[in-house]
Amino acid sequence: LQLEDCSADLIVSTEPLHKTKLPVIYVTPILASTELKQISRFIETHCINNLLALAVLHARVIDLEQAASREAVIETAVHELIQNHMVSEDYLESIIQRENLSSTDVGAIAIPHGNPDFVHETQLVILRLKKPVHWFVSDVSYVFLFAVSKEQFTSNFALFSSFYKKLVRSNMRNEIKKFGQAEEQEFKSSLAHLLSI
Repeated sequence: LQLEDCSADLIVSTEPLHKTKLPVIYVTPILASTELKQISRFIETHCINNLLALAVLHARVIDLEQAASREAVIETAVHELIQNHMVSEDYLESIIQRENLSSTDVGAIAIPHGNPDFVHETQLVILRLKKPVHWFVSDVSYVFLFAVSKEQFTSNFALFSSFYKKLVRSNMRNEIKKFGQAEEQEFKSSLAHLLSI
C-alpha cells in the first residue's frame, strides 16, 4: 500500500505505519471498546468539522461600511434572515434580550444568538464591519450570527457548541484578522479551513 497515494480521512491499523500524514488509530485485533470509542470520537469530530465548513461556505456575508451601534448591526443581520423567511420577527427581540443578559463579544468578534423557537431554517450570517462597533467589552469587527432552528439545535448540539468554542480561541481571532477583508469566497474558504482544524 502506497500511503502517499491514499485518499482517506483516517487509517485504522494493527501494525505500525511510517511516513504517513494521515491520522492513524492503532487498534488490537480484538478491537476493544476503548478503541471503538476512539474511532467514534474521530468520526464525530470529523463530521462536525465538515458540517461547520459547509455552514461557512453557505453563509450570507454582509459588508457594513458603518453601523451606529451593536443593535444596528444585529438588526441588519436579522433583517436579512427575515427577508429570506428563515426566522420570524420575534427572533430580533430574542437576540437583544440575550445580549442584555451577558456580552457575546470576544475581542474583535461577536457571536450573538437568539431563541431557536423563532428560527424556521438554520442559517449563518457573517457581518464584516469596515469600522469596528463598540459592543459591550470590546470593539467588534466581525459578527457571526448563527440562527439555529430548534430541531437542529436539539439533534446536533455538539455542532453549534463546537462552532462557538472554535471562534473564541485566541489563535482563531488572530487568524481571522489576516484574511478578514479578503474577497467573499476567499474569506469563506479560509474561515472554513480554520474551523475544520
